[in-house]
Amino acid sequence: MGIFSRLFSKKEKAISQINEKPDHWDFYFLNVDDVISSIYLNLSLAEKSKNSSYGTLFWFSLKMNNPREDGLSSQEEFDFLQKFEDNLISFVSNNIDGTYVGRLTTNGRRDFYFYVSDGAILESSIPLFMEGFSNYAYESRSIMDSEWEQYYNFLYPSPRDLQKIMNRGVVGQLERNGDNLTKARNVFHWIYFRNEISMNEFIKQAIDWEYKIENSVFDKALGEHPYVLSISRIDFVDYSRIDEHTLPLWELAHENNAKYDGWETSVEKE
Repeated sequence: MGIFSRLFSKKEKAISQINEKPDHWDFYFLNVDDVISSIYLNLSLAEKSKNSSYGTLFWFSLKMNNPREDGLSSQEEFDFLQKFEDNLISFVSNNIDGTYVGRLTTNGRRDFYFYVSDGAILESSIPLFMEGFSNYAYESRSIMDSEWEQYYNFLYPSPRDLQKIMNRGVVGQLERNGDNLTKARNVFHWIYFRNEISMNEFIKQAIDWEYKIENSVFDKALGEHPYVLSISRIDFVDYSRIDEHTLPLWELAHENNAKYDGWETSVEKE
């Protein structure tokens, strides 16, 4: 697929259950055209975009001079790419009203995405900006995208990827509170169901996976998912293992038309 084929590529849209910070930036890995890729994105814009007046997508693609063998950015080029990104953001903000939403790194390129009020101004002035980086090849393009389809359908993580981002965030919070993540501990999970039948089917599998049923309640105030289940199990929660525990529960909830609502545990200090 050509380089512009990445614009408006489709994938399953995620629905976040996180109360995002005003600017919640995070990253995740995925495959784009069967190539390992990384997306760094302002997740908080999922709600803000509904009231946005920026209906033009401005896309800028920089060809890296020293990428890794897998096409991602190298440590050798790290400082330059950081500086370049800062300069590009400043350039766009000084020329037009808009917002920087994120970037894609893949196949030896780093693509930057902005939503702006008018892309024509940027298109005409970008060659002048790139005079300061004459040893780098680039491409740019402006596309009308008033519904922010590129943000939602391509850049924004799938539900599964979003759960992995949430997992990493909780583990990071444990670390910031002094947990060295070497100790197994009781981990609690919450799942919301539409009906009792689905909840009971989930419970059968959870017991097979050696989870303890902590509690199950019915609360009609919860709307479409009034049945709430809490389960627990002794597990490790470091970065390399947390997805192994949570993603099967997330998938099982999805199979039962339910919502996996996350996990929590105690801070363990040695």
